[in-house]
Amino acid sequence: MINLNKRLRDTVGAENVIDGEQGIRQYLHSFAVKPKALPRAIVLPRDSATIQRIVILANDLCVPITPVSSRIHLHQGADPVKGGIMVDHRHLNRILE
Repeated sequence: MINLNKRLRDTVGAENVIDGEQGIRQYLHSFAVKPKALPRAIVLPRDSATIQRIVILANDLCVPITPVSSRIHLHQGADPVKGGIMVDHRHLNRILE
């Protein structure tokens, strides 16, 4: 079986991947999310090209993606999917053109 987390680290850089149950729970707690299930990893891409690579990887491996765009989730609209990838868009906060 292909190691999804290793492939994600290769795609976005190890510093932009949160994995392991403790790290994921801590991240979700800071988002005020009480998930029914834990994602396999959380990624923090820094540009749209990286998001494209994440989507292609997830599609190739049939892994669901949950996007999040803010640190406040009062209505649980971004509940992660068990075994999926949560993509945090917080670094995509600039208009370049």
